[in-house]
Amino acid sequence: MRAVHLLRHEHAIITLCRVLNVNRSSYYKHFNSKEPKRAIENRNIKNCILQIYSEAKCRYGAQKMRKVLEVNYGIHISQGRVYRLMKQMQLPKMSTVKPKFKAANKSSDSGVILKK
Repeated sequence: MRAVHLLRHEHAIITLCRVLNVNRSSYYKHFNSKEPKRAIENRNIKNCILQIYSEAKCRYGAQKMRKVLEVNYGIHISQGRVYRLMKQMQLPKMSTVKPKFKAANKSSDSGVILKK
């Protein structure tokens, strides 16, 4: 398709499509079609997600992001779609596992051993 588009000023489109084995209707559909509504909507949602993500200091995952989009922006969207859009944008996931702390030894409170 790209080759036909680049060479369209030098040769007839009909000839280029026939030589490169591309349907002429497919060529026109590819370069003259409008962007689908879903793609426009996804682009707008991605802009909102990026703004929220930067304001939250890269801490929100798909679940919190969905809630913020619904409350602040009025965008009703599924968590799976938010996850997919965030994955397309390559936004890193934050760890959800809390760190485990070891309890201190009760036998030596100060850590100093006294000699008699």
